Amino acid sequence: MFNKRFKSLQEAKGWTLMETARKIGVHVDTIHTYRTVATPKFKHLTNIAKAFGVSLEYLITGKDSNPKNLNDFSSFKKFYASLSPTERSKIKKWVEKK
Repeated sequence: MFNKRFKSLQEAKGWTLMETARKIGVHVDTIHTYRTVATPKFKHLTNIAKAFGVSLEYLITGKDSNPKNLNDFSSFKKFYASLSPTERSKIKKWVEKK
């Protein structure tokens, strides 16, 4: 679940809500919702991945098939292309909801 990953990454960095908000470029209240109930819009995922030094794949799925290419959108595109049509459809629906 995204919220648990986000909270765990933030705690591992030792960042306060305010520090995390500044590094990601969102309001501090948004960080609280990411930690508890909300999933960010797709446009914010890149900033989150960059700030925490993880891949987009990890943020979305909890898995990272290519940990050496962190924050590289092309690695996410390769990962996305490797998914079945059903899996891609699920991700697309999830992104569109955000």
